[in-house]
Amino acid sequence: MTEHTLRTPQPIPATPPPAAAAGWWRRPVLYFAAAGILSPLMGAYVMVRWLTTDGFHPRTGDTSALSTADQIKVWAGQGGVLLIAVALIVCAVLHCRRHRTYTFEAALCTGYASVFWMGPLLQFRHHGTLYNPATIHVPTWGPHIPGWSSPDAASQIEPLFGAGVGFLTSGIWPVVTAFAVWLVLLRRRPHLSGIRFILAAVAVGAVVDVVLEWLWILSGVWSYPAGFPALTLAAGAWYQMPVYYAVIMGLLWATVPYLVWRHYSQHGPGSTITRGVHRLPSRLHTTARTLAGIGFINVCALSIAASYWLVSLIPGQQWPDSFPFPLV
Repeated sequence: MTEHTLRTPQPIPATPPPAAAAGWWRRPVLYFAAAGILSPLMGAYVMVRWLTTDGFHPRTGDTSALSTADQIKVWAGQGGVLLIAVALIVCAVLHCRRHRTYTFEAALCTGYASVFWMGPLLQFRHHGTLYNPATIHVPTWGPHIPGWSSPDAASQIEPLFGAGVGFLTSGIWPVVTAFAVWLVLLRRRPHLSGIRFILAAVAVGAVVDVVLEWLWILSGVWSYPAGFPALTLAAGAWYQMPVYYAVIMGLLWATVPYLVWRHYSQHGPGSTITRGVHRLPSRLHTTARTLAGIGFINVCALSIAASYWLVSLIPGQQWPDSFPFPLV
């Protein structure tokens, strides 16, 4: 026998399975996917309680206090919300068909639509927003959310094309932010990155929110009832816009989703909120990414509601002297 045939084979080092190489706690996709399951389940629980107790009875209020111009604006605002919602749904469906899978973009859109049940949380223990009863609306389902309470809860409403379908429509926030960031920043400085890019994107997102929210407010569908005069645009007017709410909304509803979406587009599945998805069985990848996208938007929405409530605890906010039409 030769020396070669007598050589003892060396054992191949065992490679730890992927699940052992990184613990489950290092996989954000699991946390966000769990949120993508639990939050819609809570929403379904709330809506079933509301429907079986109060029923679905959409209506419009008395419009006699509104001028013809105000009525046109209110209906135009609701119609615009519906058109944008339809456009987002069509774009999401076409995007999924083109890629032959349920895309991350579609998951984010689904997330925006799924948080509609959280609308009454903006009124938790205070009047975060006021709505125009001339809109198509239903009585609030806030009392069916465990632990919820609010002033004048019996008279509060949820506009179907404001707080309802409006949540799906707000999926345009990161889209408009992406265009604005490119127009203002990346077109001239394409290599801008790091903390400077993030801070600049936050500023752009706040401006985008001011523009989009103000357009919505000026339609007469809703209004911010209170604000700190020194930190509020058009303070004292019924269409006032608190800057701090623009920062909160611009950050959590526009910029952060945009940054996550941009990072995902650049680095692919397994980045940011979907990190760790490749350590799951391949048959679960699409489901996990979809649930993570939905859960991520739900976490953002809950953070916004919590921020509004914390702001309401600070004294010194003032209400406008009057409104041109009744708001509840």
